[in-house]
Amino acid sequence: MNEMRKGLLAIFVGFILLACGDGDVLIQEDPRIQFIKDSTLIIDYLNENGHDESQIGNTPSGIRYVILDSGDMVSIDESDIVTYDYVGKFLSDSVFDTSIEVIGDSVRMALLEDSVGLADKSVHEAYLVQFPEDREYKPLVITYASNGWTSPSGDGVVDGFFEGMEATLKYLKTGGEVLIVVPSAEAYGINGRGLIPPNTVLAFNILPVSVTKQ
Repeated sequence: MNEMRKGLLAIFVGFILLACGDGDVLIQEDPRIQFIKDSTLIIDYLNENGHDESQIGNTPSGIRYVILDSGDMVSIDESDIVTYDYVGKFLSDSVFDTSIEVIGDSVRMALLEDSVGLADKSVHEAYLVQFPEDREYKPLVITYASNGWTSPSGDGVVDGFFEGMEATLKYLKTGGEVLIVVPSAEAYGINGRGLIPPNTVLAFNILPVSVTKQ
């Protein structure tokens, strides 16, 4: 076990002990405990997928990222308008959202071919709603600028997604790809949303497909 993980686990155990109470007293879990859980899951996920610590970048919010392919076409500079595809995944690598039609269709077909479906039938049906036969798939658009990010198309995504992009697009050219892994607090938090359960770490593959220079 590396030193980073030893430290995280030691802090995690400490927070558990501090959070324990007596009798029927309800103690709200310290959000730092969830952060430590998420950090451990993220590190394990990246290590299990062949990424060692020298390849993994991070942000102050605990988002980790790996440049899978830096690309070899058009560079991304400040004030560019970037059109990009994405794939949103759980740490099981099950896809919960994407802008890429062939991937969305493959998820839908896999669900339709599985007559039993997922263990929770309501989850199975929710996936089918997310990937309907007539869904329109298209890349998203974002303006990359030194003073922040804006999404001209009005696409609403979680804060951690934008923070991960802000930290990584400067390293990419079109044709490249980055993997961003977002702790639950920077995703949908304790409430979850739709297919996303509460306190869920999310992973996103981001693929810049075109750049408009301003």
